[in-house]
Amino acid sequence: MAERMREQQVALLRNVPLQGIFIEDVDLSLDVYAMTEGDGRRTHQVAYAPIILTLRIENLDDLLPFLIKPEFRKIDFLCPENISLHRLDMERLLFRLSQSFQQEIKLLEQKYLR
Repeated sequence: MAERMREQQVALLRNVPLQGIFIEDVDLSLDVYAMTEGDGRRTHQVAYAPIILTLRIENLDDLLPFLIKPEFRKIDFLCPENISLHRLDMERLLFRLSQSFQQEIKLLEQKYLR
């Protein structure tokens, strides 16, 4: 099931253009693994099928859709090693981050408060 979901996610990433994001490589070679997760009282097995994406982005805030999704657990920056942001760029980034989180919270509220 996890492998099938991984393939569907990769197909979406390859076929749906994302503004400012260019997919340079998709690596599906990592093995599927399972972990036990729970809230203390109940536990269950969850399978993960990792993907390694190599992306090129125009702006740092173009990466926000990936940052707020729980599917993307780890993000490594290959380059540049250092980033310098102007104050206004930082304000814009934080504003967009706040908007993205608020939108995600609304979606979760709609999902669970029905």
